[in-house]
Amino acid sequence: MSEPSHPTAAHAPTHQSQVLGESAAQEVQVPLVVRIKLAHGAVDHVLEEAGIRTLHFKGYAATEIFPADRASSDVDVIVDPAQAQRSLEALTAHGWTLVTNYAEGSIFRHAAALWHNHLGYVDVHRWVPGFTAPPDLVFDRLWSKHTSLDIAHWGCPVPARLDHVMLALLHAARDPNRGAHEAQTLWSGLSSAQRDELRSSVKDLGAEVAWFVATGEDLGADRDQAKVWSAIQDGSDRSELLSARLHAARGTRQKARLMGGALILNRSHLQIALGRKPGLLDYAQEYRVRIRSVLRHLRARS
Repeated sequence: MSEPSHPTAAHAPTHQSQVLGESAAQEVQVPLVVRIKLAHGAVDHVLEEAGIRTLHFKGYAATEIFPADRASSDVDVIVDPAQAQRSLEALTAHGWTLVTNYAEGSIFRHAAALWHNHLGYVDVHRWVPGFTAPPDLVFDRLWSKHTSLDIAHWGCPVPARLDHVMLALLHAARDPNRGAHEAQTLWSGLSSAQRDELRSSVKDLGAEVAWFVATGEDLGADRDQAKVWSAIQDGSDRSELLSARLHAARGTRQKARLMGGALILNRSHLQIALGRKPGLLDYAQEYRVRIRSVLRHLRARS
């Protein structure tokens, strides 16, 4: 993720000036891997103190399913959906700054991004895209089987191994960069019995669409919704993605809501996409793209 207005996680320095005095102070770069691993512990401590159930996944929390030397640039956690807003309040009270809220982060409205000047990014998920089962049911099921993993000598709750593989596959279904490769790697490392267990979980939690896009295996996926996910995984532009979403929408009311939402500019998302603060020309261009997308769909349907 591109950082819109803060220093990036890779370049956020630690200063010694207050300790050594200005004349002796030197800028010290703490390696990114160290800061992100420390961030796992810090985030977990803050949310645990607030009484919020939290699961760490992906990145350095996924060493059981990915190579241990796999690099990560942020912390990803899933929180109890009922405590999603409280989790943001707890973190912002301890040095994190909200970059995008849940409604701004993606079309799934599933995660908020926060930035800490020393520890970098954390993405707080209130649910994981891909499941159609209620988020609280999904979280409770994941939590019921969770284990613990030491990250920077701090025990962090993580999903059980096969649950983690399932989450990683659902994420791969919407990752245009390395999703296809990661899905193949994860799938090839599973036994026949493990694949059967995952299939059962996918059907129980209603994740057939994302599963189909990630693995190519059809467990009863809605093909129109699969086109939306495929557009995301393929890195399709906003116009193509909107067309796929409108085609998959059920009923006039849902289509009208999507078209109306497409005309509302997400300023935070645009700033992240550009990697800088947008100007008037950027806003004008974004509106043109959105209006053209809606008109193109209306013409195609007429």
